[in-house]
Amino acid sequence: MLSDIVSLTNMVADNLNNENPKLVFKIYESLKDVIDKVDKTANHYLALDFSEEFLQNSSFGTPEMKWRYFLNEDLKSLNKSVKNYLLLLPHLCKENKSIIGFAKPLSYDSFVRDEYNVGFVEPCGMNLLIDQLNLKAKDEYCLAEFKKIDLSTYAKRKALMKHLEIQKGTLKSGLEKIKGFILKNISVEDLV
Repeated sequence: MLSDIVSLTNMVADNLNNENPKLVFKIYESLKDVIDKVDKTANHYLALDFSEEFLQNSSFGTPEMKWRYFLNEDLKSLNKSVKNYLLLLPHLCKENKSIIGFAKPLSYDSFVRDEYNVGFVEPCGMNLLIDQLNLKAKDEYCLAEFKKIDLSTYAKRKALMKHLEIQKGTLKSGLEKIKGFILKNISVEDLV
């Protein structure tokens, strides 16, 4: 989960230029928001074992139903944040170039806007379904990479939580690189 975002963030952080300082700052702010949402998703409802008191006797029904509802809400918020971030990245590229070399900018934007999803837990199950960018694809007709993560046990949910914590740490490293670039190359006058 989020491996595409981590890869793109590393690529962007290593190839910044100061041609558009306002855009670099927007990307910094957007990535900061993504990191906050990753933290909430990882630490709010994901790694519960369903014995928690607040999950019992709920109007949602079973503890699993309440857990699924609130985890999906966290995932919706994360998805919105990630989409905003992904839609900013192509603006760093030269005209008619794509953030991912094989995809035309319009195809990329359409996929991110209409199909991309960091994940959602299926309505009556315990699988997390993901529709992310396939960064290894050879053409723009294969932009989607589908994944399914089984969250049926506490150990599996805990493992995903740990994975998200690692991804968050990597994204924070990218954020620090972007921050360093901003501090070194961009003045306040460039941003106003």
